Amino acid sequence: MKAVFFDLDGTLLNSEKKISECSKEALIKCRENGTQVYIATARPRTLHKMLPEWTLETFDLFDGGIYCNGACRVIHGAADYTFIDSDAVHQVIQTVDSYPDIHLVLQMKDEVHAFNYEFDETHIEEWGLQERKIVELDESCEHQTVKIMIYTHNMVNRVGQLPIELYEELKDKISDKANLYLTDFGEVIMVVPNQISKYSAIVEVCEKEGFKLDEIAVFGDDMNDMEMLSSIQHSIAMGNGVDEVKCVASHVTLSNDDEGIVYGLKEILKVI
Repeated sequence: MKAVFFDLDGTLLNSEKKISECSKEALIKCRENGTQVYIATARPRTLHKMLPEWTLETFDLFDGGIYCNGACRVIHGAADYTFIDSDAVHQVIQTVDSYPDIHLVLQMKDEVHAFNYEFDETHIEEWGLQERKIVELDESCEHQTVKIMIYTHNMVNRVGQLPIELYEELKDKISDKANLYLTDFGEVIMVVPNQISKYSAIVEVCEKEGFKLDEIAVFGDDMNDMEMLSSIQHSIAMGNGVDEVKCVASHVTLSNDDEGIVYGLKEILKVI
């Protein structure tokens, strides 16, 4: 096994949003045994500002990372971005504007963010942002967006599911221009560039690093992990994952709170 790719929330991170000590030891053991390890998350790169106990040194556990659900790839410290079609971004903003109390954020290159509401400064830390990284939502943002997140209230204290008709309307309007995912049990709509997914980003990493797809493994738990779990031969869904991903993965491990990563690496993949 040349490399393993890990989703974060619900997968490598436990319910406290931390990597357990056992999981850290497993990652270190993987690399000692010659298996590279990569992040594969929908989050932006500012993990050290968003997650408890994640420091700049935590990145040293990994050989690289896939962020913004594949729209940002980091290999050997160099970041490469793919942008959403600007017309699709414009249509998303206009559509969301017709739904009361629905919020969105545009995540752009270099972790710049633009919100469609007055952002509460008390939540800057939870978002992992600096004030200079928050810009006004205007037309210029539409040309440099790598990911859009749509949700109710704010991402710290969001309550309730999004109206399904909003998801369906967005699919009708932009599915030919962008990829959409309904995640977090219906609480978040994620929009990323057309043809971009964690799987497409993994393929790019493998091509650059010289891995064959049957020489890698992937771990995930939510709907935006579907492509990589269904397309990679050695795919492992978490025990706490949604039923849809468990059905397409090659294996199902224990939950993220029951050392499912360690079990998967040791008992299923046998790389540690």
